[in-house]
Amino acid sequence: MLGANPLLDVRNMRQPMGVMVRGRWFESRELQNLIEEPVPGYKQVTAWEKEFQHMLRERGATEAIRGFKTIPS
Repeated sequence: MLGANPLLDVRNMRQPMGVMVRGRWFESRELQNLIEEPVPGYKQVTAWEKEFQHMLRERGATEAIRGFKTIPS
């Protein structure tokens, strides 16, 4: 739910009063907390990304992909 008409100013989409998800109402402050809190596994994925980029620079695409395929899931 928006506090102002997005048809009059699209920037009104950036300030929701809340959102209904599967029957649960999330107020704007709860939405902001969800945005700021990383989802489970996010830190691990960013670590893998950093390692992949490092291998890509140091060893090339073939080795980076080979290393990425050996990452445990």
